[in-house]
Amino acid sequence: MKCYFFHTNFLLIILYHILIILYHILIILYHILIILYHILIILYHILIILYHILIILYHILIILYHILIILYHILIILYHILIILYHILIILISTYEAPFTKFFNELDLMWP
Repeated sequence: MKCYFFHTNFLLIILYHILIILYHILIILYHILIILYHILIILYHILIILYHILIILYHILIILYHILIILYHILIILYHILIILYHILIILISTYEAPFTKFFNELDLMWP
């Protein structure tokens, strides 16, 4: 009877140690999962930061694009002002009567 009791006790000790080993394996797996979860959280936050950087760059590009459009329209306005000034100059030159023009015109009439 004593031998049987020792044998049963020994099997319980082995079973207990196997359970302890399985428990530690589960704890290790749990910690690995926690580490992986935190790595995923860090990667998620990095992606969020990159996304926000891209949004900021996109808005900067939109602002630069609008500034270029404004500058383009200012250039068009300046171009039209130059065209108007050019036409005013042409009108002034064509209507300007230089001194002695009348005199030279009369001289031309005198020649046969």
